[in-house]
Amino acid sequence: MAKIAVVFLLVAVVAICNGARVARDTPAKPEVDPLFQPVVDNLQKLFSQENIDKVRAETEALIKKGQETSENALDAIIEYGKKLQEDLKKKKTAA
Repeated sequence: MAKIAVVFLLVAVVAICNGARVARDTPAKPEVDPLFQPVVDNLQKLFSQENIDKVRAETEALIKKGQETSENALDAIIEYGKKLQEDLKKKKTAA
């Protein structure tokens, strides 16, 4: 009796382990209510690879422009600081 139970237990374990290998159907594409289909289509167009590339290019251009602007602003601030130093030196020597 015990031998039969052990064999049954081993068969059950093998069946459970092989159960994970059973090919399953791919999940069906979710159905969208016809009312929301235009919204889904617009979102798909909005997040297309072409639009993503355009946004990435524009972002890189804006970052470059911002870096140039900050460098120009820094140069202007440095020049203004030098001018203030010269004015202070002139006032000290005049006093």
